[in-house]
Amino acid sequence: MSTVKRINDVDVNQYKNSFSTSQLIIGLVIGTYFLTVELIDFSLSMYVLREKKPELYQEYIMFKSQAPIWKWWQLCTMIVLPLSMIDALRDLIHMFTKKATIRRNVIDILKAIQFFGIVYTMFVCVMPLESHLAEKPSKHLARDLNFYHSFAFGFNILGWLLTLLRYYDWKNDKQIPSEKKTQ
Repeated sequence: MSTVKRINDVDVNQYKNSFSTSQLIIGLVIGTYFLTVELIDFSLSMYVLREKKPELYQEYIMFKSQAPIWKWWQLCTMIVLPLSMIDALRDLIHMFTKKATIRRNVIDILKAIQFFGIVYTMFVCVMPLESHLAEKPSKHLARDLNFYHSFAFGFNILGWLLTLLRYYDWKNDKQIPSEKKTQ
């Protein structure tokens, strides 16, 4: 009996980790938060561009940097980034070490592209532009900022949808043993 259980455990452990309902909820809550923040930034950048008022975005940047609750809240939410990076890298490594459907592997690749794409866009493109715009507002910087916010907004929507797809794929996968789905 114990030998059979060990063999089943080994078989179950060969598959990628399941995606639980709690992971779905946490992913959707965090994704919704970041999507909402980006929606505000993107909407403001579109408004500033349309109304030709880069000074308004400068004031918003100053507000974000000096608001007592907001700046600390943003700092606390950045704790999610290293955890998400570890999760994305682990899923990519498991493509080569664990069994999964092609669909699941594609979703994991897209999730890594989405995560690293949003991090790159925000830290390499948006934040430096916001710093320049805070010093000297210009229509050119506002246009560039709007362009990068459109990418960030798209990446956030993609991340939110990939969380749903990942859960849906796991729930409807007939190749994963039922023991693995209950763990």
